[in-house]
Parts: sequence; C-alpha cells; structure tokens
Amino acid sequence: MKVNGKEFGKVFLIVLAAAVLCAVAVGIYFMENKTAPEAAEATGAARLNFNHNVMLDEASLKVALADTDQTRQQGLSGQTSLTESEGMMFDFSNSERQRPGFWMKEMRFPLDIIWIKDNVVVDIARDVPAPNAGTELSKLPLYFPPTEIDKVIEVNAGWCARHNISNGSKLTIGK
Repeated sequence: MKVNGKEFGKVFLIVLAAAVLCAVAVGIYFMENKTAPEAAEATGAARLNFNHNVMLDEASLKVALADTDQTRQQGLSGQTSLTESEGMMFDFSNSERQRPGFWMKEMRFPLDIIWIKDNVVVDIARDVPAPNAGTELSKLPLYFPPTEIDKVIEVNAGWCARHNISNGSKLTIGK
C-alpha cells in the first residue's frame, strides 16, 4: 500500500496524540497512588525532616524546625499530610518579627496554629481550613497571634482538642 505525505502526516499526528494522552494518563495514575513522601517530592515539596522532639503538656510531637526566613516562609506549604505525631515548629526567638502573620498558602489540609511565648501557649487558632483550590493569594486570610510570641507550632486540625492543649499549656523542647 502506498501512502502519500499528507496521509502520513495525519497518521503521525494521531499516533503522537494517542501517545501523549497515554503518558498523561499513566502520570496521573502514579501521582494518585504515591505515598505522602513520594507525592510531596513529585509536587516539588520535599518531605520534611521531623527530627526535633517536643512536648506540649504530656503530648509528644516530632517537629520539623523552621528557624530561617526561607523555612518559615515555606512552612508546610505543598505538604500532603502530617501524621498524628508530627508538626512544624516556627522559631522566632532570633527574629525581629514577634507578631508574625500566617496564611494557608498552598496548604492541602486544615491546621491548629499554636501561639507560644516563653514556652507557654498564649492562644490557639483552631481548625484553620485549607483554602479552596485556585483561591487568589490576595483572598487568603491572615492569622495573627493576640500578643508577641517567640514560637508557633502547626499540627493537624483538632490535635489540640484531642490532647487537651489550651492557653497555659507548657512546651518542653527535647534534646
């Protein structure tokens, strides 16, 4: 069978389009079936290192530490989840910002935000919702502590209620 150039071009484009569609479908399948660390890497958010031990009253947490401007800005953005015993601690003790604003940019799950001064909980923003996909940055609410703080801990929404953490709870930082 003899095929002219015009017919060959049409067949080539159809085969190319089918190959692209297959590649996209396979990519979507593997993205949806990855573990949390693999999915975080695939979306550009590296899985955090939860290697610092802290306690709030009697509740233990392994936290990732955010103690530079860059790590504080990134925070938990892009992470797909936390386990029940994980959180992120933001250290502002060497920062000029003592009443920092927090937002939920690129967050995929709701949080409790725990405001701490001198290792004592001064307030908690409970059940802060993750934004809807596509929310403009200018539309994201900002969350501020009621007073000056030196640390903030973010945990899964509801964690504080499950562990009876409230104003006056004590933070102990492990070695």
